[in-house]
Amino acid sequence: MEEGFWRADSKGAGDWRSVLEEYDAARDPRLLGEALAHAALRREAEKWWVEVAERMKPAADEEMARRGALEAYYRDLEEVDARLRDAAEPVAERLAESGWLPEPGSSRILRGLVEEKRRAELEWAASALEELLRLRAWVRALKARHARAGINTHALDERLASLEKLIKVLYEYLDQLEASSI
Repeated sequence: MEEGFWRADSKGAGDWRSVLEEYDAARDPRLLGEALAHAALRREAEKWWVEVAERMKPAADEEMARRGALEAYYRDLEEVDARLRDAAEPVAERLAESGWLPEPGSSRILRGLVEEKRRAELEWAASALEELLRLRAWVRALKARHARAGINTHALDERLASLEKLIKVLYEYLDQLEASSI
């Protein structure tokens, strides 16, 4: 037999000598055909698995993209929580300290504030409101981005709802402050 009779493909299946050794065909020439047939089947099986893997690659890539989108969603959710803590908690605390605790149907007007303090409160409330409105716009953009990626944005919806409530309370507080000077 010549070396060119059968060569391994680029996958490294081995040369014809390794096939002979593997199937003991060197001792029994009748096994040579069977050995070569097994080697050919093995090569075909390798090619088939490569084709299967290539067909599965888009699905695997899609799954990896989805996992990446979910990881990004949870990172964004953590950032939303941190920003809400940083922006919303001080607003709620200050509203509570001012003696104006918003309750359903509450129309309590803040009285007893000196005009200077009222003006400072108005400036603070306007600044806090502006910050909360920016935060709301950012959370809405995140929600839209993740919804387009097919992710359930229920957790972001909850954060957005609590932020909306705080913004509403701050608007009411501003209205009360403005009404107290009239």
